[in-house]
Amino acid sequence: MKKLILISLFALLISSCNSNQKKKFKLKQGDLLFQNTGTGIIDNAIKNVTATPFSKNYSHIGMAIQKDRQWFILEAIPKEGICQTPLIKFLNRNKNKFGKSQTTVARLDSYYQPYISKAIAYGIERINTPYDAVFLWDDAS
Repeated sequence: MKKLILISLFALLISSCNSNQKKKFKLKQGDLLFQNTGTGIIDNAIKNVTATPFSKNYSHIGMAIQKDRQWFILEAIPKEGICQTPLIKFLNRNKNKFGKSQTTVARLDSYYQPYISKAIAYGIERINTPYDAVFLWDDAS
């Protein structure tokens, strides 16, 4: 009887694992994409303040936006300022030794969902604004 119960539990576990693999992740408007890029002083400072015992440390973030059925990442890059980068270019920027993207995607919970469209509009209005290398709130970058 114990063997039958163990076999049944094992079969249930395997079938639930297989069903989870069939669910494909779909990017949504407003998803946040985190990367650990760069090794400069600013990059390392950002990594130091974002590290926790429970998660990776990150130095870069972008927001997913969809335009004309294509995905872009709204981000701020030192040489380009605020821009929208094609998703594939963003993902290719941060790969591991096996050629897989090291990007982590986070989705805001339902409480914050109403703010996504305003955040996207705010970012799009600022495309081509210079990158703020000193992180001041009261300048034009």
